[in-house]
Amino acid sequence: MKSEILRLYQQLPAYLSLLRRGQLFSVLAAHRQYVVQQRDRMAVFQEQCPEFSIVEEIIDRSSHGIQHADYQIAQFWYASRAIAALVPAEVYDIGSHRPWLIGVAAGLRLHTLDVRPPDLSVPTEVFHEGLAEKLPWQSDSVECLTSLCALEHFGLGSYGDPYDPHADLKAVAEMHRVLRPGGHLILTTLCTGRNKSFVRFNAGRVYSLGRLHEMLGALEVVDETFFSMPLQRFVSKSELQTQLVPHAWDIYFGTWKKPLQYDRGVGIGRGKDSTGSDG
Repeated sequence: MKSEILRLYQQLPAYLSLLRRGQLFSVLAAHRQYVVQQRDRMAVFQEQCPEFSIVEEIIDRSSHGIQHADYQIAQFWYASRAIAALVPAEVYDIGSHRPWLIGVAAGLRLHTLDVRPPDLSVPTEVFHEGLAEKLPWQSDSVECLTSLCALEHFGLGSYGDPYDPHADLKAVAEMHRVLRPGGHLILTTLCTGRNKSFVRFNAGRVYSLGRLHEMLGALEVVDETFFSMPLQRFVSKSELQTQLVPHAWDIYFGTWKKPLQYDRGVGIGRGKDSTGSDG
């Protein structure tokens, strides 16, 4: 309840602006229609992806960004530190937060992809509008690839992208394809201490650690850490939340490496959850 009140408070200026322009009621009507559409999609998702538990948290991010939270500052620090340690000539990014990307572009040449065009681009950035499931970059070409809290959203439609329940798996396969042997993926996403992943439809997936490792299994893990949302600090695996409610998720930070020698015929795993109870 407290989190919902905070969300409404944060959205109040936008509602007042719409009211002054005479657009509030039409926007609310459109949102109601959007919710009905997303609930229909949620039913289809549940049928197509039984490996996920499902809870409803419908969000429309197609026309505006989201508020920054403490975990975003933590992930910016993690990713920036990882880039500094790797010292790449260029950074390629999929769907990360614009304020952080502008900072990266201040010191490195940056190639970015997002489903939405940016409000501001910089001279050292090459932007591509498109989907993570169809990356525009050549195979075995990328030295350093980043994607911060984007994977969990792919294919759920809250950013205006087309519905595809397996878009996250296709995106991971594309990440593996474009990374060069020895190249690194710096990835953050939502995680749970449960044995089974769940989806806050259509806000985002929340991955079990078993599922993440299965999805990324063609790569080698270099570093992993976790950030607790309720504790607002870095934690161990045993401290991750296990409830099945919309806001019971934490943040996974990981650095993965493409092996110098790899089997080109090996694909990315479908992403199985651990066996056992849901925690």
